[in-house]
Parts: sequence; C-alpha cells; structure tokens
Amino acid sequence: MDLQNYRDLSTSEKVLLVEEIWDSIAEDKMALTKQQKELLDDRLKTYRTSSKRTTWETIKKNVRAKKAK
Repeated sequence: MDLQNYRDLSTSEKVLLVEEIWDSIAEDKMALTKQQKELLDDRLKTYRTSSKRTTWETIKKNVRAKKAK
C-alpha cells in the first residue's frame, strides 16, 4: 500500500490498518538488555511482596470521595 493512500480509507479501514501495524510491532521480539530484565524482575518482586498495594475498589472509592468534596 502506498502510504499516501491511507487518507482514502474509511475510518474502520484505518482502525484495522492501525491494529495490523500494532500487532506487527508486538510480534517483533524486542530484546531487553540484562540490566533492563533485572530491573523489571526487581520491580515485579517488589510489587508482589509489597503490602502497600491498593485495590481498584479502594482507588475508586477515594476518587469519588474527593470528587464529592
């Protein structure tokens, strides 16, 4: 497809094109460096072991309470 012709597509066709592009990006194997992998593993471990996590229900309740003020 000529990239200039995307403007001639309908909105739904444009959405499908963007989805195809996004899927192709997701399929690409983007390798992490060792340091990046270690950092992500460390953050995941911290998240899983943290007692300071907040549930979605609590977050919604807090936002609604602030909004009511």
